[in-house]
Amino acid sequence: MYLSDVLKAEETIQNLYYNGENPPHMYWTKFEQLLNNAYSVMRRKYSAECHPEEMKIRSLLKKIRDPALEHIHPVIIQRQEERSDYTYLHAMADIKKDVVRRHPNSDDNTKNSRRVKETTARKQQHYKHRGGRNSKPSSKSTSNDKTTHDSGNYHPDAKTITLTNGKKINYHPSFKFHPDTYRLFSYQQKKMLKDERRAFNQKKDQQSQKFESRIVKSIMSQLKDAGSIISAITQENNSPPGLPSSIMGGRNAQDKRNKGGRSK
Repeated sequence: MYLSDVLKAEETIQNLYYNGENPPHMYWTKFEQLLNNAYSVMRRKYSAECHPEEMKIRSLLKKIRDPALEHIHPVIIQRQEERSDYTYLHAMADIKKDVVRRHPNSDDNTKNSRRVKETTARKQQHYKHRGGRNSKPSSKSTSNDKTTHDSGNYHPDAKTITLTNGKKINYHPSFKFHPDTYRLFSYQQKKMLKDERRAFNQKKDQQSQKFESRIVKSIMSQLKDAGSIISAITQENNSPPGLPSSIMGGRNAQDKRNKGGRSK
């Protein structure tokens, strides 16, 4: 488990939101997979107690910012109160049902689009090996590939900027831009990215340190409680034998008294 994976998972848990269906940038299946994977990384790194079920459900409701899903919030809260076994995965499944009901073809369209892209890529690779007409892509197609390389970037606080070639892209200091895209930044945009990325990384490091500190304190508290329990059990097991029967003088003393009473 790399620290970069943990930091990425932590950033996902803090900054991922669902504002409605907007493929390919964000859609429910992608939101669900990213959030579940992030929690899985944190669970493997620390423990399930790192993010209790109640906290995950509250966080999930805050991340749902689609106005069409506002009605689902009180429903989830009510089900959580009525059922003691209601978990984060139950809440995620209930919200997904509502999303699928409102957008029945959203996942199908996303999958179909992915299949078309994969099929096209395989065909181009096939022609390339055979020396076909697609073996040397035109400069126009290459340019499009460069500018669409960063289309997967998403952040709720992202904004749109215009590059020197007139193309508009999503921008946020947390994004990693393709070198060919970065070359199209103006001088002011490059300076802005440098300054904002430095501030963003500093803030992320501070949040990571606070999070690590909370985890360490939680683990130390659990170890302390476990040590107290073990100490109590040890003291009980090491107590002198025969104490419970000392009031009657022990088994041997009772036998002597009984024999003495019968001889008289």
